[in-house]
Amino acid sequence: MGNFKLALAVPLLLFCVGSVAPNNETKHAASHATSALSPSDLLAKVSGSIVRIESITEDGVCLGSGVAISEHSVVTNAHVLNNTLKARVCHGEKWSLIKTVVLSNSLDLAVFEVPDMTFEPVALASGMPILGSVVYTVGNPLGMDVVIAAGLFNGIRHDVLPTDTILFTAPISPGSSGGALLNDRGELIGITVASLTKGQQMNLAIPVTSIAKLVEAEPKVVVKVE
Repeated sequence: MGNFKLALAVPLLLFCVGSVAPNNETKHAASHATSALSPSDLLAKVSGSIVRIESITEDGVCLGSGVAISEHSVVTNAHVLNNTLKARVCHGEKWSLIKTVVLSNSLDLAVFEVPDMTFEPVALASGMPILGSVVYTVGNPLGMDVVIAAGLFNGIRHDVLPTDTILFTAPISPGSSGGALLNDRGELIGITVASLTKGQQMNLAIPVTSIAKLVEAEPKVVVKVE
């Protein structure tokens, strides 16, 4: 995997971070002209769904992002929490310890519950955008609070990671792992995961459909965080 990096979950001390298939990319084409949100309206819609994750590992502190998919559930990348000794989720001025994580390394996804915090869950897209559509990343690059960036959707790739990935051009940075990739209506289409290192703005996300697969994924790991 020398051509890409998990450049998105990054520690403060040390980095920890085929062919294109249509995959329902025409599903929402008819409604695009009237339903797209401005970037500022989109950010206002989803900012309550984005969290920052701070994970303590043997190598230092690792920062990542997460997306609320229910009032008390957050999804992120597995590599954000894989080697954690202690972790917390931060939302605005509030924070809570992460106690149990369900993760799949093959999907590079993890889900955890935060019973003592209430989030505004993001809306999940029912299909992929058409090729060339504007998409947005929202996350916590370099540990900064909620940052939005725009780019273009370039389809689904089957030949980069072990799982299917979305190729897009919106910028991402260390700390963006586990952040949201959204269509122009503010609906979640993917979880940002990695960057290709031999190109410019060649970035990857795990499709939102893989979140449901996490429940059925094998092997699946349940991690107790002390």
